[in-house]
Amino acid sequence: MNLSSTAARAGPWLVALAPAWFVYDSLTSKLNVPLPPNADDGLFFRLWPAAERFLDLFRPQFVLLQCGADCLAGDPITHLRLSTQVHREVTAALCRLSDRHCEGRLLALGGGGYDRAHTAQAWTSVVSAMIDNTPGGPGQ
Repeated sequence: MNLSSTAARAGPWLVALAPAWFVYDSLTSKLNVPLPPNADDGLFFRLWPAAERFLDLFRPQFVLLQCGADCLAGDPITHLRLSTQVHREVTAALCRLSDRHCEGRLLALGGGGYDRAHTAQAWTSVVSAMIDNTPGGPGQ
């Protein structure tokens, strides 16, 4: 994907993928995937492959993973019902992607989450997936 081309600079466009819309802003190379209330792992994992394909097309030089945990079921301020399995599998996928495109350069940062136990579980899932997907690590 050539982000400097005239077509790429045309601005935001929508990609339909039932049952959700992906919003891609070519000026910032950002993909926004709004999830409906009560979205669960099943919906997330149906949508994730399209997001991963976008990342492969973008071919990043560095991956920054914001590990917000307020998407987890039971969080007191959100309407989503994801599990820590989402954190684990997305982290593993991003580890593989960073190995393919940017020599493994991936930085994971903790983020939101308003239930301490759930947040700790999410971040533990992220760290575990990173260890398992480190070249020479247990999952390799």
